[in-house]
Amino acid sequence: MLARCNPDVANLDQYVVGGYGNAELPGLVLVDQLICQQTDRSVLNDGFRSFPSGHSSSKWHEAESVI
Repeated sequence: MLARCNPDVANLDQYVVGGYGNAELPGLVLVDQLICQQTDRSVLNDGFRSFPSGHSSSKWHEAESVI
């Protein structure tokens, strides 16, 4: 997903909408979708469809650890 989005990380502060980020842990922030520099919406939509949600990732991990 990150390769398709091509996020504007140089200007990250402009896109922060929440999270727990601070000077020590800047990666723990929630950003707006406008951080994506990709202009082709079909490429972005395809990336969101194929990117696993946190819920599906955790369930896959749980199932894998049982086996």
